[in-house]
Amino acid sequence: IGSYVFTLAGSYTYDCSIGSHAANGMVGTIIVNCNVSLTQTTAGFNPNPLSTAGTWSYDILNLTNTSNCDIRVRPEFTIERNNGVISAGDITLKAKNIQLGVWANIPYSINANGDAVGSLGIPLGDTTGIILAQGNSFQDSIKVKFNGGGLWGDYCATWATQEVDVSGNIIQNLSSATTCLTLDNCSNLAANSA
Repeated sequence: IGSYVFTLAGSYTYDCSIGSHAANGMVGTIIVNCNVSLTQTTAGFNPNPLSTAGTWSYDILNLTNTSNCDIRVRPEFTIERNNGVISAGDITLKAKNIQLGVWANIPYSINANGDAVGSLGIPLGDTTGIILAQGNSFQDSIKVKFNGGGLWGDYCATWATQEVDVSGNIIQNLSSATTCLTLDNCSNLAANSA
């Protein structure tokens, strides 16, 4: 006789291991429910605003599992530009690999609205989510830069953290937060001597 404490919500099957009991139908299912909740914050981009392309601005995404069980989450982002569309290559996004101490590119695509969309995973690009233990936090440093002139405007990133299953299918949206970054066109500024 033993015991097991389930920490991840889901359905688990078990069978009796004595003789042919399982073959004769002595099987069951344990359904583990969880009151899923999560807090999500961003630090805000710094520096902000930026006055030239090619300059990095940094932000921090922090997720804390406030559930009574472990959860599988996938932070997703949508970056919108207030005065136009974003094209592939307009921006470079990187996340800090805490284990290796290096910055890695965050893959993204452009949706039909001209927004940059993607997600954080381990490794980057993985969409099956991150298991976040009960009471634990996940923090990732993010940096962004603009790759050329003419990209002036306000860029707002909405982080929507999804609860996902082992295949990466969305179960529910847990939390959202928006943080904005401005790339100013300082060439339009002039001193007034009057």
